[in-house]
Amino acid sequence: NENTNIDWQNLFYNKSSIVTDHTLSISGGSESGSYNFGGGFYQNQSLIPTQQYKRFALRGSVDQQVGRYIRIGFTTNNNYNISEGNQVGIYGILSTTPIASPYATGSTGDSLKRTVKMPMDETFVLTNGVVKNLQSQWLNETRGYATYNSIYGEVKIPWVDGLKFRTNLGLD
Repeated sequence: NENTNIDWQNLFYNKSSIVTDHTLSISGGSESGSYNFGGGFYQNQSLIPTQQYKRFALRGSVDQQVGRYIRIGFTTNNNYNISEGNQVGIYGILSTTPIASPYATGSTGDSLKRTVKMPMDETFVLTNGVVKNLQSQWLNETRGYATYNSIYGEVKIPWVDGLKFRTNLGLD
C-alpha cells in the first residue's frame, strides 16, 4: 500500500518514563569521632514496556577515638536491586519498514498482534499493548544483593611520634 506510513516505535515505547532518586542521611561528630548513616531508593521505569530497575541502598560509617592511643571504625555499604523485563527486544521495532502493511494474526486481550510481511519472511512486531498484556506470562526478573564492609583498628605507638599500627578487615 503506497499510503502506508506506520511509526512502529510510537506503537511500542511507553509515552513517558519516570526516574526517581531519593536519599536520606544523617551525620555528626565530635573531636573524638564521627558517624554517617544513610539510605536511598532509586527507580528507573524504562520507555520499553515492562522494563524497570529498582535499588534500595543502606550505608554507614563510624570512626571513633577510644582513649589516647586507639582508634576504631567501620564502613558498610549495602544494596538490593530488582531488574524486570530485560528480555524485551527492540530489534523488530527498529528494523521494520514504515511502509509495510501489518495484518492481524490474533489478539491478546484488547491488543492486536501485528505481523508484517517482509521481502524474505514474516515478522511479528511487538506493540506496547501486546507486551503489557503478556507481562504476567513472560516477564523476567533478576534480583541482586551486594554488601561491602570493612572494620579497622589503629594503635598509636607512644614512644615514636607519628608511628601507628593499623589492621583492616574487609568482607564483600
